[in-house]
Amino acid sequence: MPTLIGNSEVFSFSLGEPDESLLQEVDIYVAGRRVTVMDNTVYLPGFTYALERSASYWRKADGHRYADYFSGMSAIEAHDFLRGTQEEGSALHGPEGDVLFNRCSFLDWGPTTDASLCFLVPVNGLLYLTHEFVLNLEEIGREELERMGRVVTAVASQQQLVEVLERAAAALSSGRSA
Repeated sequence: MPTLIGNSEVFSFSLGEPDESLLQEVDIYVAGRRVTVMDNTVYLPGFTYALERSASYWRKADGHRYADYFSGMSAIEAHDFLRGTQEEGSALHGPEGDVLFNRCSFLDWGPTTDASLCFLVPVNGLLYLTHEFVLNLEEIGREELERMGRVVTAVASQQQLVEVLERAAAALSSGRSA
């Protein structure tokens, strides 16, 4: 039976049963959307390291540091703005946009999350976790995208996100060594 860590309506992991290999099924949910529809098999050493690195970064980062960039925007507009920083011709295309994009990026943990673009953005005094599928949209299914919307969002607590990351990394590590 899978182990659920976190709240699937905000951010969670559903961990499959560990076995003797270095691979394990892991489903990730952001704002009620299963984001691992294309690949939910992780290579435990690399994936666990990525979770630990992400938890360490977000434990120290000021999630509201870049709030001025998103003044007057909705969470979806902020997501689109960040995505746009990587497009030629964008007002923030270049070093400043790259820093902003990288500092707000979330869910950048290797092949399992490559189909996703996810940010943690400060909007109107709150932190929002945003998610969009960016690769192989045909495989995800048009019905799912129409049902959920192109970009989904959830209000998130930075501390709770860090706790979920740390608990998932610990569970995956302990299952591997058992």
